[in-house]
Amino acid sequence: MTALALASILLRTPMESVRPESIPGPSFAAWTKWDTQGEGYVRTLNPDRPWTELVLSWNATLEPGAKIDWYAEVPGAPQPYHLGTWAESAEQGRGSTNGQKDDFGAVYTDTLVLNQPATTVTVRAQITGGAKIKFASVALTSPNAPDPALEPNRKAWGRTIEAPRLAQMNYPNGNVICSPTALTMVMNFWADKLGREDLRSDVPATCEGVYDPGWEGTGNWSFNAAFAGSKPGFRAYVARLSALPELEDWIAHGWPVVTSVSYSLLKGEEQRRPNDGHLVVLVGFTPDGDPIFNDPGRNVVRMTYKRADFERAWAHSARTCYLVYPRQMVPPRSRTGLWLDRFDPEAPAR
Repeated sequence: MTALALASILLRTPMESVRPESIPGPSFAAWTKWDTQGEGYVRTLNPDRPWTELVLSWNATLEPGAKIDWYAEVPGAPQPYHLGTWAESAEQGRGSTNGQKDDFGAVYTDTLVLNQPATTVTVRAQITGGAKIKFASVALTSPNAPDPALEPNRKAWGRTIEAPRLAQMNYPNGNVICSPTALTMVMNFWADKLGREDLRSDVPATCEGVYDPGWEGTGNWSFNAAFAGSKPGFRAYVARLSALPELEDWIAHGWPVVTSVSYSLLKGEEQRRPNDGHLVVLVGFTPDGDPIFNDPGRNVVRMTYKRADFERAWAHSARTCYLVYPRQMVPPRSRTGLWLDRFDPEAPAR
């Protein structure tokens, strides 16, 4: 794309790529292609249920000095919401934008939160310099939606995936780098599995690659996904699932998942503490169905927590997770349509 090209993306996916109307809960859409219209690339998204929260993900390659500004436009809002500037470094302009709050909604680092449900969205990407957007997606959360009743996938019970174990306190600023440490464990898992040393990263390098000066930290969900998705042949995005059995499908498939939790609730405390967000890597389940993690916050790393405690802790983030995997490998089939379970986002659902 040319310098300062403006991609006006009105997202649209086939009905089968979002959850059927009979299944309540969040929704998901992903795309790789654009319908050219004038100087922009246009897609429209009208999800099958109202939504109040949106998390955007993108995978892109950038030439030196390039950057991409992402915006979300919602009918009725007084102005577009800036969802971040993606660049190779903070010095080149990478960052989220603070202070975006009006009567219609607000942006909290990586999440657009509306005061009233919406039924459509426009996403706008403004590109400066040479950049190629390889993939983009949105995870939409619906208000007051009941959880679907999904049967556990007991094929995951008694299975543990051997992913590298890293403790965040072994690195600078260790008390605030759970997200890049968890992401590094998953990237290094794939480096080992595929024999690709170019995927291997040390935690400080991942921290530098995901750092958000607007938030002054490394926990921006969208930036973590964008960093992993910038690797050749890789796809990474933020998803919001509807139930724990969906994670069992990933473990049964042999792939670890980064999950966002309330740390105090995960440990079994009755009430969550302020600012206790934490990222852990789900690597398996006990024979009784309790989840097993690589927990970067523990020196021993490998931890088992109670199933009910994890469900409460994960629900605090609206069941947010990072899905990171090689683009040419097919993820497990999604029972709810909340992740991309095929090579091509434009193809019919499985």
